[in-house]
Amino acid sequence: MPEIKYLTASSLRDFRTCGEKGRLAHIERIRLNRKKSSTEFGKACHATLEKFYDIGRHPADTFSLIWQDEKNILDIYNGSDTHEGLLRIGSALMSLFPKHHGRPMHPVHLEKPWQCVVANEVPFFGVIDYDGLYGHDDNYSEVIDWKTSACRYPEWKIQLDMQLTSYAYLKAVNQRMPDRVGFGVLIKKKREPEIQFMYSRRTTSQLREWEKLATQTWRDIHGRDRDSDTQIG
Repeated sequence: MPEIKYLTASSLRDFRTCGEKGRLAHIERIRLNRKKSSTEFGKACHATLEKFYDIGRHPADTFSLIWQDEKNILDIYNGSDTHEGLLRIGSALMSLFPKHHGRPMHPVHLEKPWQCVVANEVPFFGVIDYDGLYGHDDNYSEVIDWKTSACRYPEWKIQLDMQLTSYAYLKAVNQRMPDRVGFGVLIKKKREPEIQFMYSRRTTSQLREWEKLATQTWRDIHGRDRDSDTQIG
C-alpha cells in the first residue's frame, strides 16, 4: 500500500483542508498532468529571480527567454491568459524588480532545500525561495517566499500563512529563528503590474502550535497516537 514518507508545507495544507484530497494527491499521487498557465508563469518567475540574485542577469531578459519555451504549448492557457499577454506582464514585473526600493538585497541561500524531523517524529521537507540578511549591518535574517497573484495580498495572509510558519520552523531547528518572514508578491495586473513586499514575525509559541499541528496530521495519516517531544524551546 502506498504511503507518505514525509510532509511538506503543501501536503500538510492539503491534509488539513481535506483528508481525502491529501490522500489522493500525496499518497495515491493522483493529479492532473495538464500544465496550467498560472503555474508555469509562477515557475518562470521563480527561475528568473534565482538567476537575478545568483549571477546578476537582468530579470526581464531572463524571463523572456524562459517564457519562450511555453509558446508552443497551447493548451496550458485558460481564461483570458495568452502567451503574449503573460510575456508582457512578466517582462514588466521583472523590469520593475531590480529598482524596487523594498526588494531584498543580501541573499545567503536561494531555492535551498531544508529538512528536519518535527518533534522527533515527523520527517519534514521544504525549499525556501530566498534566505537572506537585512538591516544596517546585515545583522537580521529573513525568509521570503515568492508568489504570483492577480491582486494584492490582504494583511492577514502574512500573519496566518502556514507555509511561512513551516519555513521559520525549519530555520529555527537547523540554525536559528529568522527575524522576519515575508512574501514578495508579483501582481499580474494587465494595465499596471506591481510588486508587493510584506513582512511579519513568527513567535516561539506559533512554532509550538505548528509543531503540534504537523505531528497530529502525521499521526492521523498513519493511524498513530502517542505523546511527542517538542524541539522548540
